[in-house]
Order: sequence, then C-alpha cells, then structure tokens
Amino acid sequence: VHGAGAEAEVGAPPDAGSPADDPPPSAAKASPLKVRISAFESDRDKGMEAWLAGDVAKALHHWALARGSLKYIIDRGLLEDQPEALERVRGDQYRMHLNLAQ
Repeated sequence: VHGAGAEAEVGAPPDAGSPADDPPPSAAKASPLKVRISAFESDRDKGMEAWLAGDVAKALHHWALARGSLKYIIDRGLLEDQPEALERVRGDQYRMHLNLAQ
C-alpha cells in the first residue's frame, strides 16, 4: 500500500469532484487548491487507517476520493505555475492508483 508516509505539502487541498463532496462553508474562504490538498490528505489518511483495520471497501472509498481531489488540482491547472508541486501531486495520484489497483 502506497502513500502512508506520502507528503503533499503543496499548500493547497484536493477535491473529490462531486457536489456532495463540496467543502463546508467555513472552508469556502480557503483557496480551491488548499481545500483540495486538505481533502486529499484527509482521505488518504482515512484510507490507510481503514486498510490497516482490514476494511478494504472503506479504504478504497477514501482512496478514490483522494484521487479525485488530486485529479481536480491537475485538471483545473491549479499548480501550472509550480512544476515541482505539480509533480508531487502527480506522484501522489500515481500512489492512489496503485492503492486502488490492489
């Protein structure tokens, strides 16, 4: 399982991509990048906790949400002016794909 110690200190949060996953109103003041990075980190960690507890379905759910947050960042070009940060996000997305493939 990949991503247990992965760091995505890009300065912004990731996205899950659906209206049901919109951030709470208090997060609306944060930049979309920060919101999506935060969501990614939260879902990545929840997925790992579920995996370690033996709850594969829950782990897959959270990793899929984490992947969606990273996809949002990439697709919206939120890091187009930060190539190193974008590469870290792409690496995290790759790790989420590996987790989901298991």
